Amino acid sequence: CYYSFGSLLNNLKGAAFDTAWADIVAVAREVKAEETMLLADPGPVVTDVPKGLVVRTWAEGKVCHVIVVNSTVNPVKATFRLPCAGELIDVDLAPLAHQIHHLIR
Repeated sequence: CYYSFGSLLNNLKGAAFDTAWADIVAVAREVKAEETMLLADPGPVVTDVPKGLVVRTWAEGKVCHVIVVNSTVNPVKATFRLPCAGELIDVDLAPLAHQIHHLIR
């Protein structure tokens, strides 16, 4: 994984560079699309997170934004309650995948 354009450019050539650059561009687009959410006030901490998942919440008016990430190399299926929305979330995530939810409180 490369964290700067310089190290990417110096260490990868040809198709490997093109693939890695496309991955970085895709991440940048996704971050830009969720900019408002990421800049919102932090929401409540989810305490009963199933093993292998990382959950973060943000509160923006009446909306509870949630990112759920499978931080493992195995698929994860789980159900847990979000304190900011008071509802259950079901996730079925591939390895290293994520889901974003925007819930009305």
